[in-house]
Amino acid sequence: MVQRVTAAPPRRRVALLMDAIEDDYQAGIVRGAASASQHASVELICLAGGVVGDAEKDARSLRNFLFDLIEPGNFDGVLVLGGSLATQLGSDGFSEWMRRFSGLPMVSLGLELSTCHNIVVDGAPGMKDTLRHLIQSHNHRRIAFVRGPVTNADAEERYAAYRDVLQEFGIAEDPRLVLQGTWLRESGAAAVGELFDARGMKVDAVSAIACANDYMALGVLDALRLRGVAVPSDIAVTGFDDVDAGKCAVPPLTTVQQPTDAMGREGIRRLVALMDGKEEPKLTRLPTTVVGRRSCGCAKAAVLMHHRSPAKPGRPLEVAVLERRALIFAELSRSARGSLVGAGPRWEERLLSALLSDITAKGDGSFLLAVDQLMAGLQRAGGDLAQAQPVLSTLRRALQDCAAGDQDAVTRIDDLLDSARELVGEWLIRGETLRRIEVVEFLRGLGQIGGTLLSAPDGVSQRKAFEDSLRRLGVSALSLGLFTEPGVASPQCQCLAGYEPSGRARPETHFRSADFSSPGLFSNERGAVLVQPLLFDRKPVGLLALVLGDQQGSVYEQMRETFAIALRGFRLAHGQP
Repeated sequence: MVQRVTAAPPRRRVALLMDAIEDDYQAGIVRGAASASQHASVELICLAGGVVGDAEKDARSLRNFLFDLIEPGNFDGVLVLGGSLATQLGSDGFSEWMRRFSGLPMVSLGLELSTCHNIVVDGAPGMKDTLRHLIQSHNHRRIAFVRGPVTNADAEERYAAYRDVLQEFGIAEDPRLVLQGTWLRESGAAAVGELFDARGMKVDAVSAIACANDYMALGVLDALRLRGVAVPSDIAVTGFDDVDAGKCAVPPLTTVQQPTDAMGREGIRRLVALMDGKEEPKLTRLPTTVVGRRSCGCAKAAVLMHHRSPAKPGRPLEVAVLERRALIFAELSRSARGSLVGAGPRWEERLLSALLSDITAKGDGSFLLAVDQLMAGLQRAGGDLAQAQPVLSTLRRALQDCAAGDQDAVTRIDDLLDSARELVGEWLIRGETLRRIEVVEFLRGLGQIGGTLLSAPDGVSQRKAFEDSLRRLGVSALSLGLFTEPGVASPQCQCLAGYEPSGRARPETHFRSADFSSPGLFSNERGAVLVQPLLFDRKPVGLLALVLGDQQGSVYEQMRETFAIALRGFRLAHGQP
């Protein structure tokens, strides 16, 4: 008898078009998409080609040649971060640009396009709740607003929310308080200069500054600090997106948390369904959550603002928790946003049980022990330690609702959760210190490795030394290509490095630029692959492709810059223009 072996079907290949990986918003979407693609047996190629448009208006558009290299026939579907890429063109212009992929299933994330399926964030409610919070909880009425690019639908939606809330509370809109931004941090700082210098506003004539995204809000914080303006006692500041830098700002930034991971996961799920020929809705809106921190004047480190009816008064806490047990677990899981994988199975139950044990007068310290164990597991697994904070906020809110008027229980809940926050803060400081040390060591090694392209003779020995150094640095798989024609994105690349996760080096000396790397180099890799265009002096020099790991986005950006300089040096060292 002959036993037949059925080969596994080939993985489908998806292009994820994005601006850059160092942006926390885009990195969050990529993280969700990468996770979902592994479960869906999808080969995810992330192409970071800059904002689509005119390089004279935005230097990031110099990277657009990467998108021009794409051959649609090499992919089975396209996932596009429209909210980031279409800043210059607007939705209509970007829809026209996307017609180059019209033969493929397409899903846009963050921007509604007429030519494809769309998954967007319903940002208006979050923006409105933030402004209502400033007005109702902190009594602000002179609120400035830093808006985003007028061509961006999300930016216009958030600006409209600002105007609606002012009208809702009978506050006259003052055009002097409306400032133009570009999404970038420096534009937030420039807006402060425009407000107080060019327009001559007095500091005491402005009580709060709301921003359409976190990066502009961080720029506002920078500029206010330089002027000696205290936040929030002189002026409150809020943002939108909940990027990591906002959590670590001084003071921590009140913002609107976008479901970036969920957007990436749903994008892959939707695209796979379309590739399977299934019917899917053209538009899906995901909800946002307001996170109150100290930059608006909230005393707690982080308060997730939800509205829910408390339990009936007079009911024992244990009974109320038991009745709401399934709901509490679901809310804890949702607030974790898939980032507590390293916490182990049933972590929600362990936390809740330990907290109840301490609240009900046993006081054996089991809750803080459970939190400590959770953080240790997260660190070992390389998880997001900061995501423990919103989980604790959710736990606090859920237990306070269950306490329903039992002031003693509410006090114990607050004391235990405050202690847990301090413990998590200690873990965050320790984790951030370790990460910074690792990043410094990685970048130091990266700089030394770039020099091997110049120090060793051209040929096999140079390439092997280069690849061995990268492997020792922890880069599991990589392709580095130099365009064969100087100053242009030529059809061919000279392969200066190319090796697989197994450590086996690829023998190719050249590869097609449209393939972005040696054919088949990443075909067995389950993780997402990042492709970055390399430029020197505003001109294309090559392509860098590597497997995305758990490094911060800024590290990949530094790799892009380091290798671009190295390729230029390599060309000069070998007598090429």
